[in-house]
Amino acid sequence: MIKRLVWWFFPSQILVFLLSFIRYHAIGLLQYINISFIIGGILLFISISIFILNTGFFDVTAEGFRRVFNKNKLSKEELDEMRPVSELITFNYKPMFYNALIMLLLMAFALILYYYV
Repeated sequence: MIKRLVWWFFPSQILVFLLSFIRYHAIGLLQYINISFIIGGILLFISISIFILNTGFFDVTAEGFRRVFNKNKLSKEELDEMRPVSELITFNYKPMFYNALIMLLLMAFALILYYYV
């Protein structure tokens, strides 16, 4: 788990610095705060979305759409044999989720430094 977390953390920090340099042509505390907030928020949104899909919350909805919009006119047995959405997504969301939390915590720490130091 730690190895995967490190695998997510360092590239995301490099991405923050690269985007900061590309967007603002400088690397400063305010630029780090802005870019890390955006990247951390996107990673948090994606990881929570994957978590919700893995729980099976949308399986009933997806099955309903399959039955209503059945273009191939599959039989009821063939529709029942289709795998639910929660079984199709096997991506481990935890390293991305923890990385997003760490990024947002670092962003909050940098924000405190920016305003109070």
